[in-house]
Amino acid sequence: MRTLLSSASLLAACVFVGAAFAAKPARPAAAPPLEGKMSQVIDGANFVLQTTDGSSVTVHLAGVDPPEPCQLWATESRDALKDWLQDQPVVVKAQGKDARGRVIGQVLQDGSDLNRRMVEEGHAFSARTKWDHGPYMKEERVAHSLARGMFSAGTRIETPADFRRNHGPCPAAP
Repeated sequence: MRTLLSSASLLAACVFVGAAFAAKPARPAAAPPLEGKMSQVIDGANFVLQTTDGSSVTVHLAGVDPPEPCQLWATESRDALKDWLQDQPVVVKAQGKDARGRVIGQVLQDGSDLNRRMVEEGHAFSARTKWDHGPYMKEERVAHSLARGMFSAGTRIETPADFRRNHGPCPAAP
C-alpha cells in the first residue's frame, strides 16, 4: 500500500512539473509591419514615413549610427538615405519605440534591408553598445576596407559616440 501511495504521489508530481514546463508564457503579438513612403528625411538614420493609412510616424533605422549633423559625411549620409527612399514604397518591421517616440525598425525596400545598405555603402556605422559592435560590423569592415562612403574621405572618421565624447554635442541649428 505504501509503495502504491508513493508511486501515485510521484506520478502526480511528474504531471504537475510537466504541465508547468509545457505552459509557455504568452508572448506579445508582433506589431504588424508599417507600409508607406518617406515624406521627409531628417538625417542618415531617421525619416518620416507617410503610411498607407494616412498617418505619419518617425522611423529610426535599427542597428545603424550615421555621423552627427556637424560631423564629416553627415550631409552625404542624409542625402544617400533620401535618394534611396525617394518615391519608393517601404515596409518597416517595427522592433519597438525609443524614448523620443520614434519607431525603431528594419526598413525593407523591395525585400532588401536598407539599414544594412547604409552601412555597406559607408554612410553609417554599425550601432555599438558597451558590449557589442552592433549587427552590421561585418558590413562596416568591408565598407572601410573598400573605402566606400565616409571611409573614402582620406581621413580617419570617428564614430558618432567618439565624436560626441571628444567634441561635445553639435550646436543647435538656428
